This record gives sequence, C-alpha cells and structure tokens, in this order.
Amino acid sequence: MIGTLTCALALLTLSAGPSNLLTNPDMSEPGAGGLLPADWELLRGEAGLSRAEPHTPPTCLRIVDASAEDGVPVESAHVPARPGGTYRASVWVRTDDPVSPGLYVQFHDATGARIFEVHERVAGPTEGWTQLGAAAVAPDEAATASVLLYSFAADVGTAHFDTVSLTVEGGDEPMEDGVLFPAGPGKAVAEIGGRRELFVDDFLLDAMSGDIARRLHHPTRREVVLEYDAPWEGPTSAYVTILRDGDTIRAYYRGSGRAGTHEVVCMAESDDGIHFTRPSLSLFEFEGHETNSIVWRGEGEHNFTPFIDTNPECPADQRYKALGGAPLVAFVSPDGIHWRLLVEEPVITDGAFDSQNLAFYDNERGHYVCFLRDFADGVRTIRTC
Repeated sequence: MIGTLTCALALLTLSAGPSNLLTNPDMSEPGAGGLLPADWELLRGEAGLSRAEPHTPPTCLRIVDASAEDGVPVESAHVPARPGGTYRASVWVRTDDPVSPGLYVQFHDATGARIFEVHERVAGPTEGWTQLGAAAVAPDEAATASVLLYSFAADVGTAHFDTVSLTVEGGDEPMEDGVLFPAGPGKAVAEIGGRRELFVDDFLLDAMSGDIARRLHHPTRREVVLEYDAPWEGPTSAYVTILRDGDTIRAYYRGSGRAGTHEVVCMAESDDGIHFTRPSLSLFEFEGHETNSIVWRGEGEHNFTPFIDTNPECPADQRYKALGGAPLVAFVSPDGIHWRLLVEEPVITDGAFDSQNLAFYDNERGHYVCFLRDFADGVRTIRTC
C-alpha cells in the first residue's frame, strides 16, 4: 500500500491535467524475477532495473546497447486507444554516452500489430536528467496505444529512463466490439467468452507474477509414423492435413511420384496419432491397383486440403469440406471418404495457391475463412479471405 500511495503522489506532482494511462510509470515495481519493471517488456537486447540515481526513487530503467547493429526497445503495457484522440508521452532520460535515447508513441490494431508511431530523441551525453516528449493522434483503426523506450540501432552505450507519462485528450470511446473495453484507469479487459486463446504475445495479458512465464517449446522429432511407399504414393508426396473425427485421426495427403508423374489424394487412419493404416478402398483405380487408399483423383488433387465443417447450419452430407486446385475449387463429403465438387466454378480466384490453402468455419465470427498462398514483390506471402 505504501508503494501505491507513493506512486499516486508522484503522478499528482507531475501534472494536474489528464491522468497517466500507464501502470508502473516510475519503474518502482519490479516484475517477475525482479530484473525488469512490472508492466514493461524488453523486446530484445539488454535492459533492467537500476538504483543508480533514479529520477523517481527507488529505481529507474537502464538500457545497455552493446551493438551498433540492433537497437534495444522496451515497451509499456498496451492501453485501450481512443481513435482521434491526441496522445502525449513524456519520459525523463539521462546518459553519459554519445547515444540518442528515444521515445515512441505507438498505436496497434485489434490484432496487436503496430499501425502508426511517432518518435522523438535527445542527443547524449545529457546534463543530468532531461525530459523528452512526443505526441500523436490515434488513427481510426487504433485499438491500443503504448509507449516504447528505445536505444537506436546505431548507438552503443547506456541510457537511463524514468517517470514516464502517457495521456490522451479527446477522441472516441475505446473499442467495445468484444476485443477491448475499458475497465478502470489504464486497464483493458479482453472479453473472450468461452473461446480458446493462444498466448503468443502479451496482447491479452495484464500482468504475470510469481513463477508464471511464457515459453516457446520446440517440437521434438520422434519415430516415423507413415512412409510413402505404396505404389500410388512416392517421393514427392506432401501437404499432410491431420483431422480428428471422434476417436479416429485421419491424415490426408498428396500421393505423387518423382517429377510429378502422378498426383492423387490419399488418406490414412489412426486411433492414437502414431500408428497409421491405409484403408482398403475401391474408389479410384491406380495402375492396376483397384484397391488402394485414394479418396480423390482429378481436379484439385495437387493441393487438396480438407477440414471438418463446424457450422451448425452445415448439411449432413457436407460435414467434410476441402479446397484444392488453382484457382481454388470446393469439395464436400459426408464421411471424409466419398468426395464431390460443391459447385462447378472456383470459389476463390485471386491468389497463387501453389501449396496448402487452409480453410475452416470461424464459429466466433460466423463465417468461413481461408488462409491462402500468394506472392508480393516476388516474395511468398500468406493472405486471408
């Protein structure tokens, strides 16, 4: 409680105008592990709390830039943005080195991607603590705002930052579309209902304490579960799609020979995801093999990619769907084995489609989504529609 009162009094001393949107603006509260201030994230490089002559005791942020190749950014927690509002940020900085500490005001869309920023910097060495400010108007698509403290890429040296402020005047109310809505000063609550979320970043996290941490775990190679050694398969078999239907796990993939001598859509089944068997089907003959595991042969076979339709309005005879070809045509099946074209004409025509194009029914938004392959300026890209 004493720390909370101290923080509040310090903010009152700074300004009688708009309230500070940032939590832990004076770097006084350490985060998990005690190395960085709470509610601030080191994006790369080296930074940590310091007790060396802070502007607002007991601590400040020290950024150590050891390379002229990469900058060192430290970002505040994101706060709900007011589109059209004027955001003003300030920070006290000091450095004994010939570096240029920087201050960014940043805006992000509902996915967390940065869409606009402005920045200011001061040339070091400074004569003690120097206040740096920056201002920007939030764009219409802004969902959140943040402050970034930065040691620029060409710098090599140490800089200290303390007593940060971010305020807003005017603008529309923060977004209330199920992504963000206000929940008290400087806070944001994500209304996710019962849906699952993948925590790849801090967009939905207010704070982590104790032993909680986000770690990236790498996949571990295990035993081979399926060899493409059937006569209708071959060395260029690819594009595996794994689907679970009840207690059955199905692997759909392209069976293809060397240099594209043939292409067919194959399927294997498993009850544990490790031991796969090929069903004995007689749907398509292949070079004298009337019984095989081929479930489709013809248009779209090169990159045939199925999914199980979770649309509550989906007809029973279309519970399985797939996209394939270039442009993409749609297929349907009642059981994942017997397939037919849904419509004759392609359903998606704009794109490159030269690999696996993933579609599914988005139950949250109530429509179908596809992530598809394309090119931009000669570089492979991923589009969505």
